Amino acid sequence: MPRVRRVALKRKGAQRDPLAELLGNLTGADRAIRFIEGVLTHSKGEHAGRPFLLLPFQCEIVSALYGEVTPEGIRRFRQALLFMPRKAGKSTLSAALGLKELFDGGPGARVVVAANSREQASLLFSTAADAVEASPILSARAWLSRATRRLVDRQTKSEMKVIAADAGRAHGMDLTAWVYDELHEAPNRELYDVLATSTGARRESLGIVISTAGFDRETSILGELYQHAKRVLADPSIDPHFYPYILEAPEGAAWDDEATWHACNPALGHFRDLTEMRIMAERARQIPAQRAAFERLYLNRWTAAEHEWLDMSAWNACGADIPDADLKYATGYGGLDLSANTDLTAFVIAFPHRGRVYVRSFAWLPAENLIERERRDRVPYRAWADAGRIELIPGAVIDHDVVTARVIEACKRFRVRRIAFDRWGAQSVSQKLHAAGIEVVPFGQGFAAMSAPTKSLEAAILKRQLAHGGCPLLRWQASCSTVASDPAGNVKIVKPDRMKHTRRVDSIVALVMAFDGVLRFGGIDSGAMFRDPIIAA
Repeated sequence: MPRVRRVALKRKGAQRDPLAELLGNLTGADRAIRFIEGVLTHSKGEHAGRPFLLLPFQCEIVSALYGEVTPEGIRRFRQALLFMPRKAGKSTLSAALGLKELFDGGPGARVVVAANSREQASLLFSTAADAVEASPILSARAWLSRATRRLVDRQTKSEMKVIAADAGRAHGMDLTAWVYDELHEAPNRELYDVLATSTGARRESLGIVISTAGFDRETSILGELYQHAKRVLADPSIDPHFYPYILEAPEGAAWDDEATWHACNPALGHFRDLTEMRIMAERARQIPAQRAAFERLYLNRWTAAEHEWLDMSAWNACGADIPDADLKYATGYGGLDLSANTDLTAFVIAFPHRGRVYVRSFAWLPAENLIERERRDRVPYRAWADAGRIELIPGAVIDHDVVTARVIEACKRFRVRRIAFDRWGAQSVSQKLHAAGIEVVPFGQGFAAMSAPTKSLEAAILKRQLAHGGCPLLRWQASCSTVASDPAGNVKIVKPDRMKHTRRVDSIVALVMAFDGVLRFGGIDSGAMFRDPIIAA
């Protein structure tokens, strides 16, 4: 073939655009659906490598966003709220819509993926990046940097990038489209407001909020948007450029009825696993603390941040005990919760032994004003002291030297590998324990530290693997215990406001800290033994 002919064919091949050929003269919803189903594939799970075929509810969303136009022929919707349960495919769909805006949004398109942390935003960006790498059509024209979280269409000079809630960097942007992931976690409204006002220079722009329900429906930015969406659903003329899509359990429907699940999870049985949902529902039936998280994450219902923790019948069934002599060489893990000077201080040791965790608890209270304390808290402190369940320390305040001496005595009596303690107000006590040869470790009271041992303790109670010996002080505090959840489903015991409540949870908090040691050193079934005492008797 003549050289001129070869060069001409090469140039013609270079000018060929497979994406343009695929989309042809399609417009509106047909074009968007062809882009998603003809270009993109799933990148994770059992559907990885298969074409992204839209389910009917996803097709409804895409058709509304791209198919409805104004009398002037301009895309009608400029903002959307996709309010769905967890694992409903909202992130995957939003990533696909972001790629549609990037590669088919015209020259110089600017697309932003936003969230409250860079890590959260990066999850959605990674979904988009995986789809690009898996697509021969898109990867041929894309430049991708996962390190800087930027994706560029070299042909149109369009760009997608990640920003987080440090909204100061976001001012002044001229965006074609933006996606805000998990708005319910937003610490404030600044980033949302910046994004919502960043598209004014674009004739056809699109902003998408994707989120699951949170805790604050009244004052949060997501609550504000949700209530607006409900009003628009009732009367679209209120805001004809706002598209609300809400999947939530019907009001009043039973949370554990599978018909309720299907009503708000149209992906159930497709890429949403029904078996896993049944398992989590059964767990929520057994552990009341997990019911609120189930309703919020799986049914998309707004819930309170705090909720009751235990079914006390399960706690009562864990009253087994064994003599101290049987725990002589068992490995113990301690939790120490020091109170303010005038309140309860608690120390708990957890012993994983023969498939159970046996508990030894110690508590101290000032003896002065005891009658007033009994009247306030409505529990028999004097009777518990007479039964050896609590020690009354003379005076009006807790003497931490007495507490320290008793903890050292307990560590000589048992084999305690380590003691976790709340850092607040415990510096002097922890130093003295360390000087006595006891390993002490500070233990945070936030969700990150508390969630795993709290859930492990819940599971042990449910499986009858806890053996608390029927201690009435522990039982009372277990009945008082309330847990709070964060948006990710982590939980922690919440200490009540002592000015407003008569509840006390110090011993349960200490038990949770002790359970952290059980988890870290082999779990409930470890049954590890010390052959030598930690502290010489």
